[in-house]
Amino acid sequence: MLAAFTACQKDEGLVSDTTAASSFTVTIPQSGVQTRAVTDAFGTGTSANRCILEIYHGDQLYNRIVKPVSNKQVTFDNLRLVSSQEYDFVFWADCATANSSSEEGFDDKVYNTVTGGLKAITEKGEFVGNSDERDAFFYHETISVNGSFTRDDITLKRPFGLLVVKTNDLNEIKDEALKPTGYEVAFKGLPTTFNALTGEVSGSADVTYTSEELAKNDGTISMDFLWATESEAALSDFSMTFLNNGTEICTNDAFTNIPIRRNYRTMVSGNLLTKKGTINVTIAPEFEGNIPQDVDQVKDIAAANAAFAAGKTNVIVTDVPTEDATLIL
Repeated sequence: MLAAFTACQKDEGLVSDTTAASSFTVTIPQSGVQTRAVTDAFGTGTSANRCILEIYHGDQLYNRIVKPVSNKQVTFDNLRLVSSQEYDFVFWADCATANSSSEEGFDDKVYNTVTGGLKAITEKGEFVGNSDERDAFFYHETISVNGSFTRDDITLKRPFGLLVVKTNDLNEIKDEALKPTGYEVAFKGLPTTFNALTGEVSGSADVTYTSEELAKNDGTISMDFLWATESEAALSDFSMTFLNNGTEICTNDAFTNIPIRRNYRTMVSGNLLTKKGTINVTIAPEFEGNIPQDVDQVKDIAAANAAFAAGKTNVIVTDVPTEDATLIL
């Protein structure tokens, strides 16, 4: 028994000496994307209510922890990690559905983070435009654990570029029935998957969605978060069809080679609804001829008949008849 007790003490000492307690405090950016949309909160990160930490060791998932976000911050503490080992720490914050009965306390709402983990994040369901719930943030860092450490300076960043489309000629349309109340946008070749560990996007799919309202009443049509890379890349061509209560007004397919970049906002603006036209009017001072003014004025119908019988063609009767009379042409 003494030997067994001594061996147990040695094992416990071994575990204690070779693990380190780590703590991370992560923050969602406070400044947002400097824009005001359907609500003042659009693009400010307030929709993110959960944060996921996945720890990888040798490209294998070592641990996954999910915590709620409070005041744009969350702390992961009491993490027990083996010393002298290298780990990849991957953070992801997004809008999720709170579920007290689930193991993690949340269910995926906008993005699927369960099937492929944070190494293969995909859209859950169809793409929804003008939605602040699509806003999300990530961070990755590789750390060699050599004793306990605390990090409280980690700020997450977006894996998206924000595409804003605005028309400058909304008020030029005088007929309310021709003003758009919604739109349909068709993107070509949007990325479908994001790897928060490597920061890479992959996949390609055509995406079409319809919105029943514009982003803002100042002519801002849409504001969409699109997967993007660190370096600037040209967004595949897309088109927009403008609708008035479901009725198609016009289509603009002139959106080509639009640049998109991670953590940057791309503003696309112009006269998207109208075409400029010019009508030249010339007033000619020369008269082409005279209009014959051979007018005969007569007192009554009888005199008018006499004038017509004599070959007149333009006769004015000055007095209103007071009894039935027949005009003979």
